[in-house]
Amino acid sequence: MNPVAQLFNLQKTDIELNRIENRFQQLEAEINADQTVYKAEQKLLEAKNKQIKLSQALRSIEENRKQIQIKIEITDKKLYSGSIKAPKELQDLQSELTMNKNILKSMEEDELQAMIECEQHEVYFKQCEENLKSTRAASTAKHSLALGEKSQLSLEKDRLLRERSAIQSSIPDELNNLYLQLKKNKHGLAVSKITENNCESCGASITPAMVQTVRALKEVVLCPSCGRILYAG
Repeated sequence: MNPVAQLFNLQKTDIELNRIENRFQQLEAEINADQTVYKAEQKLLEAKNKQIKLSQALRSIEENRKQIQIKIEITDKKLYSGSIKAPKELQDLQSELTMNKNILKSMEEDELQAMIECEQHEVYFKQCEENLKSTRAASTAKHSLALGEKSQLSLEKDRLLRERSAIQSSIPDELNNLYLQLKKNKHGLAVSKITENNCESCGASITPAMVQTVRALKEVVLCPSCGRILYAG
């Protein structure tokens, strides 16, 4: 096969590789843009942190309640032990006992409320766990096609790179360098096919003599308008 025809094939391969790369990036962006799993994970983490705080608050109330109960028991024993005779001291103990009982009552109410909050939040925490589980499953199903396409594109890219290497090795260095330069300057299109005596890329008219020269394969002919390598097909 003549070098210009090989260049044309090389260009087709490069165009296909570029298409694959663009599609690969689109799929990557699509997958990375999906924040549903991340949001579900954050929601569960927030629920877990609140669960820890509620449990700590409940334990603190329980400990304080136990301390007040101990004080009440000690005061109660002193009050009814018969060892204290002074009216003033007995009155102080009675006042202390009454105060601690009122504190205990308030703490028991706080403890009950804290227990209710913990139980309610435990239900919410379980819901967050289930939500994350279902969200992950839905995300996997949603992106399974994209992941499968990425895998297929990778295989296709490897095949095309092998083909490109084989084609490029058959093209003279000078012509290959010209191709690369034009590819860079002409938006990826270094070779233009002649269609009905016109340059397919820019539409410029190609004289019959130039068309004949291109078909004769005696030399590389550039489009007089856009400067691309002409290929007669």
